[in-house]
Formats: sequence, C-alpha cells, structure tokens
Amino acid sequence: MNRRGSTTFTLVLFVASAAIFVGIMLLLGWWIMPPSSRQENTASTVLLAEPATSLGAQAKKPQQTKSANPVQKNKVRIYFTPDGIKLQAQEMDPPTMEPYRRLHWVLDELLRGPQGGSLQSPLPKNVKLRAAYLMQNTAVVDLSDEMYSERLGGTMTECLCIAAIVNTVVDNVDGVRNVRLMINGQAAQTLWGDVDISTPLASDPSLVVE
Repeated sequence: MNRRGSTTFTLVLFVASAAIFVGIMLLLGWWIMPPSSRQENTASTVLLAEPATSLGAQAKKPQQTKSANPVQKNKVRIYFTPDGIKLQAQEMDPPTMEPYRRLHWVLDELLRGPQGGSLQSPLPKNVKLRAAYLMQNTAVVDLSDEMYSERLGGTMTECLCIAAIVNTVVDNVDGVRNVRLMINGQAAQTLWGDVDISTPLASDPSLVVE
C-alpha cells in the first residue's frame, strides 16, 4: 500500500472509531439518567401526540343530515272564489305529513269545496282526483273528465278554475314550482277552449285577494 492509501485508511478508521465512541457515550448517558427524567421525556412525547389524536376523533364525529322529504307543519291555504273574479284563501290545519301525501290532502280539500263562509268553489262539483304525483319541482295532477264536460263560464271562470288548482298546490307543497294538468290520464291542451294548459303552469298571485 502506498503512502497516500495508508493515510486515507487511517483517517477513515479514526472517524469510524470516533462515531462509535460518541454513540457508546450517549447510550451510557441515557442509561445512567434518573428514572424521573426518562418519564418526563416520555410524557412530553405523549402530550405532543394528543392533539393529532383529538383532531382525528372530531373528524370521525357523525354529522346530522337534513331529511330529503322534510315534514311540513304549517297551515295550508286552499283557494276558492268570493265573487267569480278573484281567488281568496281559506286556511286549514293539515295533519303532519310528507310532501306527496300533502299534495293529495290539499287537492282533496280543494275538490271538497269551502267549509263555511261565503266562498265558492271555482271548479265543477263532480270533478274527482284520479292521480297526483311529484316529478322534481313539478306536480302532475290528473283530474276526471268532468273538468271538460261541466263548463262553468267564460275565460275568466276558466282562469280562476285553473289558478285555484295551481295556487293551492304550489303554495302548500314544499319544493313544487309548477303544476302539469292532465284530464282522464291524458295531457290536456285546454279546459274549455280559452286558456292554454299544455305546459306546466306557475302560480298566479295577481288573482288573489286577502
């Protein structure tokens, strides 16, 4: 081995020996440390770990979710007419129910007619509810064909008849924005020839008086 190689080997051996010596001294220092000091170090480690554990537990806490079909408890407004020109609401107290059942309830009350007072129904007397269901924000209402056969009057009467149905549904059933009318299971174009009902209809507050 030449002189340069001998010097390099000696240097590496010295560094390795020094590292081993330092490691042994650190190990001996910890071993001779008083037990109380060891416990303090362990406690510090545990305390540092606690916040992460707590945050993890909070993240796993179950969250409350809102019902997809919230129960409605407010009063309902069923629309009739006081004069054949405008609509006026008769307030009623419905039982607690989901939107689908509430839809049927308000339509049944509308077809039953006003309970007391001077209000009159703008719908033909013998009309029956064949079906009613919800499709997103639209309520589909299927009525019997007495809606066709028992015409009550002209354009204003037809408007009131349709608005009474639409306003009663939209104002009282959560999530409903418009109403699609069907007669005897078929898509209706008009009731008595004056008002177009071939598309979903929104409520009309301009026809309502308090």
